[in-house]
Amino acid sequence: MFGPLGADDPTIAMYTSARVFYVQFPRLEAGDVVELRYRIDDVTPRNEFADYFGEVVYLQGLDPMANAEYVLDTPTSRKIHVDVQHPGLERHTSTSGNRTIHRFFAKHVPAVQAEPEMPPLSEVLGFVHVSTYASWDDLGRWYWGLVKDQFDLDDETRKLARRITEGKTTELEKVSAVYDWVIRNTRYVALEFGIYGYKPRRCVQTVARGWGDCKDKATVIVTLLKELGIPSTLVVLRTRLRGDFRSSLPSFAPFDHAIAYVPSLGLFLDGTAEHTGPTELPRMDLGALGLFVGPDKTELRVLPGADPEKNFVRRTAVARLSRNGEARLELDYETSGFVSAEWRRRYHAGATLRARVSSDLGNEYPGFELAPGAQGLQTSNLENPLEPVRIRVAGSTKTFARREGEELSMAVTPSLRLTPKFASLSHRTQPVVTESFTTTEETTIVELPEGATIVSAPTSVEEKGRFGSYSVRVSVDGSRVEVKSRVVVTARRIAPRDYPEWKRFCEAVDRALSPRLLVRP
Repeated sequence: MFGPLGADDPTIAMYTSARVFYVQFPRLEAGDVVELRYRIDDVTPRNEFADYFGEVVYLQGLDPMANAEYVLDTPTSRKIHVDVQHPGLERHTSTSGNRTIHRFFAKHVPAVQAEPEMPPLSEVLGFVHVSTYASWDDLGRWYWGLVKDQFDLDDETRKLARRITEGKTTELEKVSAVYDWVIRNTRYVALEFGIYGYKPRRCVQTVARGWGDCKDKATVIVTLLKELGIPSTLVVLRTRLRGDFRSSLPSFAPFDHAIAYVPSLGLFLDGTAEHTGPTELPRMDLGALGLFVGPDKTELRVLPGADPEKNFVRRTAVARLSRNGEARLELDYETSGFVSAEWRRRYHAGATLRARVSSDLGNEYPGFELAPGAQGLQTSNLENPLEPVRIRVAGSTKTFARREGEELSMAVTPSLRLTPKFASLSHRTQPVVTESFTTTEETTIVELPEGATIVSAPTSVEEKGRFGSYSVRVSVDGSRVEVKSRVVVTARRIAPRDYPEWKRFCEAVDRALSPRLLVRP
């Protein structure tokens, strides 16, 4: 064994007092049994969290366990609330002096079978959840008492709030200006040591330092908006990276993020999402569980999910085909919603823009060459998250169409396929999560060379069902072929009982998109 080593992640500027121990075995073979036992003691003379304690302990994994055990040793005077989400788990409680021992034990715990596009493990594994609080209101009052003094202002910060919003007249303009200032002027650095794993730093401290973690940034947003007379709320999140949470017991153990909420506008503002506009949310926040904390009440609710009509990638491709299969291409892209932030992040740097666009298009059109200068590549202002993302590309490829005997074959529908990603198994034990899917709209226009004839083309089709919709529309005008395709997935989670029907939907979408345009030049 070696360690302890810090559980830090410098790639996202996160540092914590947690430690990791690594255990290395010289040789393990099938059938060997590994026993792991560890103990954590609270040795500080005073609990920084006052009377709060909360913990989620997972007693299941991707490997089978002969025995799984969790023991909690608490003062007898402190009531502990427990929620067990683990089939077959036994619980025994005993008292020794002024201590109460809570023991949870299970034998022959089966492994969770990993499946493609299943929920995160933190959602599906069996666990024990313990907390010193029985209601969300009690937990919220404790947390508000911890954070209420952090929303402070000094004269300089008050002047800053006015300066940021100078010339702004509407509430949306002021909120957008504050959000943009926090994004651009406070770097994400998370020092999650002790109490500051839960408690945000003071607003004036974060502003002066120019860095902070998610709850620090959310605190700055809420404080500046309050100075401007715009009420907002601190929201603690369980992001979609952790999935749903099956326990109703109140504690902060399930949560991993914090953002701000402006109720008058219905806007959620994630101060860590550097390329996300104020009317957008990053993918991990959409549909997340949120704890809204304020002086008067605490509310637990789920944030809005991704609206398929507002989260899309739209492309228009015009190909001027030559008889040898080469083509000159003009591609126009437009994005909306969470995917816009991901495109801004990838393409905003001018020094790497052309190389990245060429590389990405090269995956679809091998050997694609951008036209020189502005003729080959134009974009909207990718540094401005308030602007929609638009990219226009022009270039050429020698591989647009492939030779099949005397004919040329070319793809004129989107390259996406649902079955390999979302329905590759014959049956499932876990739900299918489709949150990574973005509505896809594509118009492909092929201008055929003079004298070319169409041998076959995709079939026009339009279907709508419980999981979503898809359509392919084909029109021919002389030597001009236009194919419009659209795929929308409205179901964000498919239960195992619905998987056969979902699989048929995916296969139908793939069949509609598979036919190619075949021409004789």
